[in-house]
Amino acid sequence: MLYYMVEFDPRPGVNRRQITQAYRKFVSHFQKTFPAIKFVGFFARDILIGSRPQYFALWEVPKYATLDTWKEAFSADKHGRKISTQLNELGTNWDAKMVSKIDLH
Repeated sequence: MLYYMVEFDPRPGVNRRQITQAYRKFVSHFQKTFPAIKFVGFFARDILIGSRPQYFALWEVPKYATLDTWKEAFSADKHGRKISTQLNELGTNWDAKMVSKIDLH
């Protein structure tokens, strides 16, 4: 299993409620249209201790090939692209990466 992690900071003047509503809408849409990628959670830095990012989300991805399939589906999904654009406009310093869990046992 792979994990897609995306992290970002809010733009000046954007509050947690706006970010949360936009990400909830994003998750709702993509869980319906592309269930192969599972939403794990949305996280925020508490009381701003530590450095950036302010927010990050984690998604489970079964294999790298799933991303190619998602990219093709996303390119034809006008509503999904609109939701994604609305979310992207609320944040800055976007950074995404694929990670895998390392079993230490």
